Amino acid sequence: MPIKSVETPQEALYFSMDNLIPTGRKWSFSQTNFIVTSVDFDYIQPTFQFEDEALICKSRYLIIAASGAVGKSAFGLHLAQTKNAMLWDLARLRLGSNTFIGSSMQAVGPENLVAFLSSINVGETLLVFDAFDEAELHSGWAGVQEFINEIVKYTRNARPASIIFLARRETADSLELTLYDLVSDASEVGRANIGFFSRDGAKSFVLSQISHKKGPQYLSRNEKVLKQKTDEAFAIPTVGDSDIRDSNGWNSPEHERFFGYAPVLQTIARLLAESDNPYTVSFEYSQTGYSTIVSKILDEIQNREAEKFRTAAIQRFASETNFNLEKIYSPEDQRIRLLGLLNNDDSEAYALEPDLKPNIASGLDEMIRSFLPQHPFLDGINFAGPAFRDYILARGLTSEQTRFSAQLWIDTYRSLYTPILASLYHYISADCTNAEDVELLYESANAGTTNSQSSLLLFISEDDPQTLSIEIASDETNPLAKSLQFRATTPTSIHFTRRLSNAQVITTSEVVLGLKEQPFELFDCEVVAPLIRFETDRVRVRGRGFGYTRLESENPIKSPSTLRVETQNPNLFSVIAPNSKNYPWNPYLSESLSNNGAIGAINVDSTLHVISRILGWFRKDRRKEYGRYKDLIVKHVVGSSTTARYALGFIQHLGALSEKGNLYFIDTEILDANYISWQQIRSGTVSPEAKQAVEDYIHNTDQPPQF
Repeated sequence: MPIKSVETPQEALYFSMDNLIPTGRKWSFSQTNFIVTSVDFDYIQPTFQFEDEALICKSRYLIIAASGAVGKSAFGLHLAQTKNAMLWDLARLRLGSNTFIGSSMQAVGPENLVAFLSSINVGETLLVFDAFDEAELHSGWAGVQEFINEIVKYTRNARPASIIFLARRETADSLELTLYDLVSDASEVGRANIGFFSRDGAKSFVLSQISHKKGPQYLSRNEKVLKQKTDEAFAIPTVGDSDIRDSNGWNSPEHERFFGYAPVLQTIARLLAESDNPYTVSFEYSQTGYSTIVSKILDEIQNREAEKFRTAAIQRFASETNFNLEKIYSPEDQRIRLLGLLNNDDSEAYALEPDLKPNIASGLDEMIRSFLPQHPFLDGINFAGPAFRDYILARGLTSEQTRFSAQLWIDTYRSLYTPILASLYHYISADCTNAEDVELLYESANAGTTNSQSSLLLFISEDDPQTLSIEIASDETNPLAKSLQFRATTPTSIHFTRRLSNAQVITTSEVVLGLKEQPFELFDCEVVAPLIRFETDRVRVRGRGFGYTRLESENPIKSPSTLRVETQNPNLFSVIAPNSKNYPWNPYLSESLSNNGAIGAINVDSTLHVISRILGWFRKDRRKEYGRYKDLIVKHVVGSSTTARYALGFIQHLGALSEKGNLYFIDTEILDANYISWQQIRSGTVSPEAKQAVEDYIHNTDQPPQF
């Protein structure tokens, strides 16, 4: 049966969900810690989903399910405020037989108990039960079942939708089955799901949170800028975004899953409310700004889950002494368990210390098995969205304890890469990386571009030969991943499995390309290494403009005997190696950096290509001036190649190359004035004037410049 959505903030739809639930009798309750007192607050209703409105209209028991931290408790408070609901916080009760009747008597008083029971029996009083998930943690499912049995016993003639249960989805599934066993007709049980906020609802939620924190007068004075800043926050890219908005106002399902999520909105509201001047708050579209915001949000969700688990455990094991809960279900422990669960590894997902008492171990095992699958980062057996997934993977890859599990999930599911992963990884790792992650980080960063102009620079560190420097310079279309810099211990080998695109790799490590029985693609890149080895048996070489791919190996290139090389044009590919005269490399034989080529072989196109390769090393934050060590450029990028020396000489001839100490600097304003740029050369849009200038320089320079 199709799911029907009720969206906000359209008034007719807002009231349709409220109109399904009757207003209850108002009671005065004794002071208890499990009955939530009604408070005045602005309730912003999220999207509701249900299969059949007619069924809910006649179901006396209504289950409202949602992921963790989506807004179940807020909906309960709304019903207490507007419908006189008796709102139960089950996290504060130990559930079992006679819990309902005993707690009811405590709440209304012995003298009112008969009237109260008569009222709920006919549905005159609206009962709302919240926090079933926490109740299950400290009472066990058997206790929950006994409590449900007792509720049904006293409410068999209640009005439709007058008994409401709020729970996370898996607990809601169990509640539904339990109720089906207790009622005579399945139509007595209805179910609705709380979804995410619409874009307008999300904005209203943020403003309401700010008003609550700072007061309505503050909101009134600053409403215009606060709305502007909220829109600025919502404009932060996620993945899969498009220019077309859906019926809820979001750019993609992933956009909705992240920014339509209450904890995310609460964090945005807090960042705005904590500022003395909201005009100064910047949700910048940069890697640093994005990562800081997203990490704060997801850290807070994990802390919230840890506190819920800890509170339930303390209540469940109140009589136990010398029992340390500090590490169990901590944020790091949650990440270990989540990866274990997603890898179908129960020994990791539900692991416990071996020296726990049997009753504690059994109780904790039951708690974790009920709570973990309902984690806010999950949607069933998958991650709830790319931001949640990439946060866990970034945390996992940068922790020795979870690295293997994160790699296992990546290798098993090979999910689509997103720029979120590279951005979060960079923020969490403090610029340090494992060299095994180079391909993952580059593919992740490059996934956010529309022009495919992100470039990978991987080279021996200028200040430490044992260290590898890795830089990803993104184009303007990918704000999340621009200028990512990492350092890694130089590995024995570096592996690229799918492709190498817009990359310059100069390393003392072996470079391994491809996987068996899978094609590998080379696109406008350069690899210089002691040894290049192909695992694949098919290589595709592509290029555009003046770009081409160049491989240089000190030792003979290793490859399967069946290797086939496919090129759009033989001029797109050059190979330098001791066996480059042999098949399949002989059609692509080229001059080496360590050998001078004939001046007669120098031409405009090849020189322009090398100019773009040199300029690629200076693309840093797209700044007009950025320095590189002279040794890196002269020894590794230029070497003794005649073409490369003419290329660097032409840049110097224009006055765009300067020296300061042991650094080279490129002045891109001078290059721009001469119609020379990295983008123009790579895209094949170099002007006839620029080509003529290169040709004149080569013609008028008898000998290649020395550096």
